[in-house]
Amino acid sequence: MKENVLKVPEGVATAVKPLDDRRVGKLFKALCAYAFEGQVYGGRDVVIRSNFTLIKRELDGQKENVENGKLGGQKSLEMRSFGEANDAAKNVVFGMKVLSELENVLPSGNSTRDKREK
Repeated sequence: MKENVLKVPEGVATAVKPLDDRRVGKLFKALCAYAFEGQVYGGRDVVIRSNFTLIKRELDGQKENVENGKLGGQKSLEMRSFGEANDAAKNVVFGMKVLSELENVLPSGNSTRDKREK
């Protein structure tokens, strides 16, 4: 099972250094609640709220990057699958073209078409 992860950029760690332990603990709990449960901080502490809002934007950006990466991977897979099918079709068509050209070049007694018709 894939585990959810909360990545904390170095800038966030630097921003919360001046906060006391109580506020850092509340902020950490609020960030975990948002990252794993989608709950937005509703407390009254302005310092925690402002830090939460800034870090929330970072978390949202990380989530968007993950989603876009998944979409890009799916598109890439679709393009590769389409490309392989397209290459196979080209090989079949090209092979038929070569066969018809060979039949036109060979003398009529050696034609593969003549052998198939007999």
